[in-house]
Amino acid sequence: MKKKLLKIFIIGISLLIANILFGQTLVEKPVTRARLKTFPVPKDYRNYFLFQSIDDDSNVLIGDFTGTEKLISQIFDRKSLNKITLVNEYFPDKRMEPVQKRYSSSEFFKKIGSIEKLKREIISGSVFKTNYAYKMYSLDTLKVLLKQNTGIYKWGHGYSVKLNDPDTNKIMGEFFFGKRHDTGRYDLIFKTSYYPLFRSEIHPIVKYSVFCKNSNDPIVKEVVDELLQLVPNP
Repeated sequence: MKKKLLKIFIIGISLLIANILFGQTLVEKPVTRARLKTFPVPKDYRNYFLFQSIDDDSNVLIGDFTGTEKLISQIFDRKSLNKITLVNEYFPDKRMEPVQKRYSSSEFFKKIGSIEKLKREIISGSVFKTNYAYKMYSLDTLKVLLKQNTGIYKWGHGYSVKLNDPDTNKIMGEFFFGKRHDTGRYDLIFKTSYYPLFRSEIHPIVKYSVFCKNSNDPIVKEVVDELLQLVPNP
């Protein structure tokens, strides 16, 4: 019995640590081919999608776990031109080194068809609603909070917006958007800490769906410029 309880405790601690690392620090650095192996496979095999744009380059990451073969696919967009520069893919079950390809093997990408459309669907949140994925707080939620003038805080060159749980007042989701006037670059960050499901809290193992800092991506620019116009009493 003691060994069983100890095993359960170790698994719980491991999942908590993984949730912290994978949900936060892992996406704050540019995704590289070598780091693909460190991205998680959720225990319930939910898919995840991440749009990352740091400085000049952009990435879209797909965690595709509901197909015949588990796959983590990185679609790299050098200079943020909305064009595929290269694709790196890691197959967790094979535990081999990531391989380089010209196009993504993910059925999700094949269905969507372009990196530009995939970026937009991640920002809008539509990609999470039509696939077996964690529910992620996205652009529609942010626009509602701006319209309601709720949870908005001026922060440096942009705005932080927080989504609070009405029952506990804990922060369920956070957003940040802004324009760096000294460089003309943009920030856009969407983070989902948890979402309620019946009486439970579901914590996505990758907490960020959008992580763009000092970005030159035209889609990020378009979205942030629109959001800045929606801020009440700027």
